[in-house]
Amino acid sequence: MSTPQELKYLYERPILDFVRISAEFCRALEQCNETDRSHFMKTLQVMLSMLYLKAALINNVPAGVSDEEVRRIGESDYEFVRQSVARLLDETDAYLDIPSNHNEWTIADGPVAHWISEDLADLYQALRELAEAFRLGAEEPMANVLSEVVSSFGNEWGPKVLSALRAIHAASYGEETSDFSE
Repeated sequence: MSTPQELKYLYERPILDFVRISAEFCRALEQCNETDRSHFMKTLQVMLSMLYLKAALINNVPAGVSDEEVRRIGESDYEFVRQSVARLLDETDAYLDIPSNHNEWTIADGPVAHWISEDLADLYQALRELAEAFRLGAEEPMANVLSEVVSSFGNEWGPKVLSALRAIHAASYGEETSDFSE
């Protein structure tokens, strides 16, 4: 069990800013059926940029402090978000990208098909767990989820944010993001 002094970093401005924008991002995905594509794309451009920036500004988050189980977002929540976003984005959902792990990829492999809706649902799952832990206010689960999210930023969800943001930018400004007909 950690002391309140050891967990005071949870209330530092960069972390609270990151949690706030994470909660807003999750809410935007959950309510995407209530907006039009153009407004949603503009919202995503801003929120994904802010998420990336706020995550990059977080320094030195300690490893999780306990084995206390964190409430996990279920497959049905993931699928609801993925399907809602896919339905709204329609033909702008798919894009081609180069895998972020270049060690397993060669030029001969070519670009890989991705979907903005899947990238956002993956991100939703992690960030919703973070927002929920902070909403509930139990510090040890807050510390555990924050540690997981921050440690996975560099190799997991950070590159997905950048790829999805590039595809959203291309779709918003008329650039072609995919052509699976060839």
